[in-house]
Amino acid sequence: MAKAANKGKFPRGKSGNPKGRPPETLAEVVALARGDTELALETLRKAMRSKGAPWAARIKAADTVLSRAWGEPTKPIKLEGDAGDSKLELRFVVAGPAAPAETPPKPKE
Repeated sequence: MAKAANKGKFPRGKSGNPKGRPPETLAEVVALARGDTELALETLRKAMRSKGAPWAARIKAADTVLSRAWGEPTKPIKLEGDAGDSKLELRFVVAGPAAPAETPPKPKE
């Protein structure tokens, strides 16, 4: 009996999941993760306050807590050069609990 050339693999150009992930799967994962938010935050707080934890772990935990509470710090963007007739449009998407309370002003055209 001959061995299969692609044992355990899909044939080239074929997907094992041609229709993609069902939409409810992502929603279920998000719901499960959000259900553990309080436990996760408490774990981060314990790691942050743990005298026996390495400094790197404590700093990472503190950074994560701050990011969840206040959002990520702004990152400046420096643009140089002559754009000429080119138009540059930047769009920022913020999702989740760290989203800012106010909407940024609309650009002038």
